[in-house]
Parts: sequence; C-alpha cells; structure tokens
Amino acid sequence: MKVPLKPSRSSKLTTVLLLLACGFLIGRSTFDSSIVQADVRETPRREAFQSGDERSVAILNEISSTLKRIDGRLERLERAIPQLKTSSQ
Repeated sequence: MKVPLKPSRSSKLTTVLLLLACGFLIGRSTFDSSIVQADVRETPRREAFQSGDERSVAILNEISSTLKRIDGRLERLERAIPQLKTSSQ
C-alpha cells in the first residue's frame, strides 16, 4: 500500500519562491525600461487661459470682418438705389 506524501511546509515555500523568481526573470527579460516611446503633440491653447489682449485681438478681428461685410452690402445697396429711382420714373 502506497501512502501519499504530504509536501512539507518548506518545500511549498521553496516552490512559491522559485515560481516568483521565474516570473521576475521572465518579466525583466521581456521589458526593457531604457526604451521609451512617446508621441509628443502640441495641445491647443485653451481659451479660458488666454490673457486679455489675446482674447481682445480675436474678438476685434471678428468684429472687423463683420463690419467689412456690412460695408460691402451697404455699398451695393447705395449703388442699387439710383438704378431703382431711374427705373421707377
């Protein structure tokens, strides 16, 4: 009759430590910490952190382009009014 052998406490501890050491060595061999790969991107500046003059310039440029469009429309209307007066007479 064969009696199953119980593993001793020290053999369990040795097995666990051996497995941990193997895992550590495998992990160290597959990971090289001296190589770093990164994608450097310039993030756009957030509007909330612009200073007063930076915000003012953008707003003034927008106002300027709007006024130029209005001026162009008024000029076309002013040229069209004399033509309307002559055609209605």
